Amino acid sequence: MTSPASLLRTLRLERGWTLRQLAHQMQTSVACLSDLERGKGAHAELLVRLAQLYHVPPYVLSQTLPPGLAELVAHPDTNFSPAWIQTLCRLEFRHGQELSAQAWWSLSETLRQSLP
Repeated sequence: MTSPASLLRTLRLERGWTLRQLAHQMQTSVACLSDLERGKGAHAELLVRLAQLYHVPPYVLSQTLPPGLAELVAHPDTNFSPAWIQTLCRLEFRHGQELSAQAWWSLSETLRQSLP
């Protein structure tokens, strides 16, 4: 799976922002953002704010999986690729709904069948 640090950089660059521009927008220092993008430091509050700005669930940037997905991925019969896990992690649900492992499996199968 792509590291949260490289994902942070990718998300920033996709928007065409410099570290300086993002630091100004987030009201933090360039050094702090640079540290995050290099995988140094764990500024939880800043990661939550960045996740909101980038419209991704916070666990995508902290590299923790939602509980139901973590359970499913840990199962020996599950062979999701890192890219597929990352795709699933980027899904957002209304009201912060948590899905069970079975619900993640069903969702994954539905998505696989609907994608070309």
